Amino acid sequence: MEIKYNNGVVYLTPELASFVKVGDFLGVDLTGDISRLNESALDAPRLPHYDRVRLRRAFPFSLGDKYISVLDFEQNEIGLIEDISAFPEKQAQLIRNELERVYYSPRVTAIKSVKERLGYAFFAVDSDVGALEIPLRDVYRSLIRIGDDRLVIIDTDGNRYYIDSIKALDKTSQKKLELYV
Repeated sequence: MEIKYNNGVVYLTPELASFVKVGDFLGVDLTGDISRLNESALDAPRLPHYDRVRLRRAFPFSLGDKYISVLDFEQNEIGLIEDISAFPEKQAQLIRNELERVYYSPRVTAIKSVKERLGYAFFAVDSDVGALEIPLRDVYRSLIRIGDDRLVIIDTDGNRYYIDSIKALDKTSQKKLELYV
């Protein structure tokens, strides 16, 4: 089995890592010669099994299914998933489900109103999870364009909300956004 390294980072492949559900958490079993993995480690040694791992996207806005860092409970990197699609469908779905849980971000489908009070803007929106009110401290920095037609909204608590297509919103919603984007 060939192990791909890059500056101490181990790339996790289906031959090297098997993701499993452990209760409510995502775990991982590392297969093969673990001592060879630890030769490349820049931090804590890798173990053959982890009951709970954390996933973090390196490029959350542009490459959601690529370059996923797999961390142990103490935030030590176990390895990097280059592309989720390389894994068998059942394991890829486990990884995607965990990422959806970690990166919970409702999709905004309409903007009902925008009210400004005491230096905050409050966006009343419809979303795929129902009606929401999104509080923004600095509205111009909280609305981030992703390409020409996508938008991410980051509220005062750091929660993220996505608009998949500004052009797909109704005209009233688009006009409410025009003031800020």
